[in-house]
Amino acid sequence: MIKKIFLALALVFLSLGNVHAQDSAYSGPTADHIAGGLEKVVEKATLYTKFSKKAKAEYMEKLLAKRLGEIAYAVDNDQDKIETSASRYSTYIGSLTNYAVANGVSEEKDDLLNLYAKHGENLSQLRDTFEYDSGWWLAIQHGVNNTEWLSNDIQKL
Repeated sequence: MIKKIFLALALVFLSLGNVHAQDSAYSGPTADHIAGGLEKVVEKATLYTKFSKKAKAEYMEKLLAKRLGEIAYAVDNDQDKIETSASRYSTYIGSLTNYAVANGVSEEKDDLLNLYAKHGENLSQLRDTFEYDSGWWLAIQHGVNNTEWLSNDIQKL
């Protein structure tokens, strides 16, 4: 019985080492949940109601910030969802970049460059809550890399 209690306490303390502290230096967008299927369908439908290029780009920026907030939520509350949240973030930043480049949304260039730089900083803060080269560190690092790489595409607008 004592061994079970000791083992349970040891597991709790070990897991606390990877938990993102609520009072950390992270200063980016946050979320109170990770979007489910219905919510994502509504987001896609809303995207199709945006008719101007600028309105569509701005909405995509909002969704990208929401995906970043979901990574922060996963780090704080459900670390099993970090990889899927980070992957979803990478998909959204790629979609936004592709849209901006394909549609020549040059009036959004500076906003996007600033957004990507800030998101890179936010992702770095979240990434650094984990041990270097751990699985979660690598999943979030992929988003950091994407903000840098895709900024180069935006720079060409």
